[in-house]
Amino acid sequence: MAWGGACLVQWALALIWATGSDLTQFTPHGMVTNLKAHRPDDKQNSADEIMILQRFFHAIFGFFVTTIVFIAASAQVQAQPQRDGLFDAIQFIAQSVPTRMDPGQNVDIEIKIKNVGTTTWSNKARYSLVVATPAPGLSWGAERVELGADEFIKPGETKTFSLRIVAPTSPATYPFEWYFYHNADRLYKDVLAKANIVVVDPLNGAQFVSQLMPDKIELGSEPRVFVQFKNTGKTSWSAKNGYRLGLINAAKSWQKTNVDQSETTVPPGEIATFAFTLNAPTIPGKYLFQSQMLSDNNVFGELSPPVIVSVANLTVQGLQATVSSQTVPKVMTARGTYEVKVMMKNTGSTVWTATDYKLGAQNPEDNLIWLINRVELEPQDIIRPGQSKQFVFTISAPCEPGNHPFQWQMLSDKYGYFGDRSENILVNVKPRN
Repeated sequence: MAWGGACLVQWALALIWATGSDLTQFTPHGMVTNLKAHRPDDKQNSADEIMILQRFFHAIFGFFVTTIVFIAASAQVQAQPQRDGLFDAIQFIAQSVPTRMDPGQNVDIEIKIKNVGTTTWSNKARYSLVVATPAPGLSWGAERVELGADEFIKPGETKTFSLRIVAPTSPATYPFEWYFYHNADRLYKDVLAKANIVVVDPLNGAQFVSQLMPDKIELGSEPRVFVQFKNTGKTSWSAKNGYRLGLINAAKSWQKTNVDQSETTVPPGEIATFAFTLNAPTIPGKYLFQSQMLSDNNVFGELSPPVIVSVANLTVQGLQATVSSQTVPKVMTARGTYEVKVMMKNTGSTVWTATDYKLGAQNPEDNLIWLINRVELEPQDIIRPGQSKQFVFTISAPCEPGNHPFQWQMLSDKYGYFGDRSENILVNVKPRN
């Protein structure tokens, strides 16, 4: 070993230093020919012997320390990577991945990444892009995409992988994920670019449009809900043909699992509107509200965004209100402006101030039919229990002629809607001349 010579030298120096010898001459072969001892007289033999032993043990200790340090240094050098200073790193730039596909459809996509490491990517070095499976036993039709035989991606350069994917044959929402590999090593454990692809039913398809669902309601109340889906399939929807709105995991919370559509028939390309009333849970807590279209009890299409609804006992909080009066024209002209009045009485035990209380639009909740869905208290208002507040505000009639609901309710920023709703008045909006 490399440190073997050092051992011999250390032993020799230890012996010479311990005996107090003076090295004065070497032969051509490296042997000592003259050693001059430093012993003035024989009376000091005992003391000299003790000193020699001390020097000898000190030298032996120094030898072992030197040897251990030398071995540790050798081991540190051997542990360094063979490709000292080189590392693999990638940066996601862009990808062209569809959000919707038909069962078995072929689509050409591109994935662009950048080499931000210090190594050069090549086919010979086995750099490749690997597409993950969408589900057990399924495939996107492209699993590993190699670099070209004569392709070299240097540090700082970008690479666009072009590949063709094939959608699974079963309609569902599938994750599209990919990883970058060097040999058998995945460079990043996390997915760099997540995407979901909806494989649509060739006959049934639904796209979420909008929903109005309060996120705070009172125990046992009956909130009014409004959901819209667009028919993106090839068949018309009707309750007679088994089409309805399904509520996700709603049997134990909202006491309703599905809702019939308001329209008699919704042809492809049109929007179905579901307006309905729910029964709020009777136990305080947070509950999920989410919906999806049903065809003969089979779900299809997109899900509505999830809403986490907080259900509380607002009566215990001292929140109660009754409607004293409401003034609104029953006939309006499209896009016209009108002054309306709603008077609410505080029948609870809390004081209403502008920091937490206001009037909110209903039917559906938080709607903007009249281009306003909140009416604030005045900064100086202090509405104590037993007192009333008259809200006077201006509304704008809808652009579309027809009958439009006008209804309001008190609202707490902290606890949500509470108390009685005003009378639901259908205002007849006439076309503008």
